[in-house]
This record gives sequence, structure tokens and C-alpha cells, in this order.
Amino acid sequence: MESCAANMWRIWSETDRRLDSFANRVREGRDVMAASEFARWLFFSGIITLCKENSAPAPLKCDGALLQWKCEQLISQCGEYFTTNGQSAGLKETQLVSLHEKVDRLASNLELVAGHVSKLSPPAPGSEPPATVYTDRSGMGGGVAAAHAAPSLSKCHNSIETKENEEKPMKAPQDKIEHPAINGKGSYL
Repeated sequence: MESCAANMWRIWSETDRRLDSFANRVREGRDVMAASEFARWLFFSGIITLCKENSAPAPLKCDGALLQWKCEQLISQCGEYFTTNGQSAGLKETQLVSLHEKVDRLASNLELVAGHVSKLSPPAPGSEPPATVYTDRSGMGGGVAAAHAAPSLSKCHNSIETKENEEKPMKAPQDKIEHPAINGKGSYL
């Protein structure tokens, strides 16, 4: 009786390893036809039924139900490979990266176009004028200033200011170059 259990274990373990090997090769896109033929032969050969009838636990394991499940999975993988002509159902990583780069370029171009359009259209009535960016000629960077005078903090301390000081617009320093602010990519804001 021991030799029968040992033989069943050998048949089961070799068949199990072969199914695993074919499953790995099908995932790689290799030997798909051979894997399909082996799985179909195994399914109809009676070996799975024989292993089911002689199931045994470890150490001489023989699990016919597991072989049947692996065989069905392998047939399914082969069928999917043949259906998609060897192409994976999803996108490859290189395709995803390419699409991502194209979307980024389109978004960047859209931001540039929106910036140019906003320069062409007049500001809506009642809206504040756009901020202005001043770039230092010395290359030390720039700053942002509003196109109108900033509110004075001295009002909080009940100081007396003349109307002339409140209504004076802020002027760009003489050593600065004035550029309209661009919101979005490449902005100085």
C-alpha cells in the first residue's frame, strides 16, 4: 500500500509542478500552445480523477481538487492569451508613461493659452486689476506689488492721513523691469 501512495504522490507532485511551470510560461507569453494542449490532455486523461479518488494528506500529499483548479486556471489563461492575440488586457507601463507625458504637455499648453487670453481680455467691471511682478535687473529675484496702494496699517492706530497719501498708486522702482504676472506654471507668484 505504501508504494501505491508513493506513486500517487509522485504523479501528483510532478503534474502539479508542470502546471505551475506552464502557468509561469504563459504569463511570460511563451509556450502558450503547449500549455493549452497539456492542460486539455490532463483534464481529459483521467489523471485528475485518479488523484481525486486517491487523495491523501501530507507527507505524501495527493490533492486532485487542487490539480483540477490549476488545470482550469491554465486553460483560462491560455484562452485569454489567444483572445487578446498576446497583448495584455491592460496598458503597458511605457504606454502609461507616454500618455501621462502627453496629458502634462496638454495641461501646460492650456495654462499658457489661458494666460495669453487673460492678457487680451479686459478686466471685468468691479474686479481688481491683476498683480504685477517686478524683476530685479541685478538678477536677485523679484517681488509682487498690487497695482493700487496697499492699505495703511496706521489707520488701526487712529493716525491722521491725508487723502493724497491713500490714493497714490504704488510705483515700480526705477531699477526694476515690470512684467505682468502669469498664474500657473512658470509663475513668479
